Amino acid sequence: MLKGTWIEATGQRWKFYVVFGLLGLSILLFVALLIGRERATAETGAWMLLGLFILMLAFVFWTLFSFSCPHCQARPIWRVLRSLPQDESVYVAFFMLSHCPVCNHSFH
Repeated sequence: MLKGTWIEATGQRWKFYVVFGLLGLSILLFVALLIGRERATAETGAWMLLGLFILMLAFVFWTLFSFSCPHCQARPIWRVLRSLPQDESVYVAFFMLSHCPVCNHSFH
């Protein structure tokens, strides 16, 4: 899936796995909330919602700010998501970049 991408070329594949781990944990906690909502107390539900909120924040911030250009340390995903239209930005940010949008350093 990541073969030939800038994430693979810059040795940041492990960060991509952390993204999916955080997303997976968030989904599991959300499903647990849905399944156990009748049996859980209000306090337990509040703690689970807080945990879900924290996991989702960690997912978003990790995704936006952990990947970096090895040359200038800029955050390419953040830059691409801010500058391109929504319908194409995610695909471009993760899979199509060949140069850093800040310093124009080649990733390959």
